[in-house]
Amino acid sequence: IPGRNEGGSLLPIGNLVDCGVGDICACLRNISPETLDSILDSFVEIVDPLHHYLPIPWVLQRYERCMDIAVTPEPQEAALVFAVLGLGDLMAPNPTSFNFISASFQLLRLSNFLTSPCIDSIATFCFIAVYLQHEGRLNEYWPLLGMVIRLAQSMGLHRDPSLISSLVPE
Repeated sequence: IPGRNEGGSLLPIGNLVDCGVGDICACLRNISPETLDSILDSFVEIVDPLHHYLPIPWVLQRYERCMDIAVTPEPQEAALVFAVLGLGDLMAPNPTSFNFISASFQLLRLSNFLTSPCIDSIATFCFIAVYLQHEGRLNEYWPLLGMVIRLAQSMGLHRDPSLISSLVPE
């Protein structure tokens, strides 16, 4: 997927259709740690105070799994990390957040989010919705929110949390 900005992409991914979780996470590890730290700092300082969907330790735990070469994270966990990086990268001087968001979508497809939704998938879609809203892509934003609401309802998130045994405290 070509970057939409002039300066090239931080994420060295060509065609995402043939990429698996390990391939996409390996691309993430090719980015300098300083750059990734800067992107994460932008997310924590600017985005998270406005759109606080998950505790930062929860997000950082998934980020560490994506960066660990010995571990292949679940696709929905990696999708969450890429969505967070996409939002954090919106504040960079030469943002390439579209590539992070594209990778996040590919990881969600790999996770079979429709048949087995989880909190990570719901939060990822919420972060992608923030990205779409920021980019003025409201014709994609509204249908996405409708799908997120239906996924959350399919998990029973609209009910009393004490009645949902599979729901994690976060």
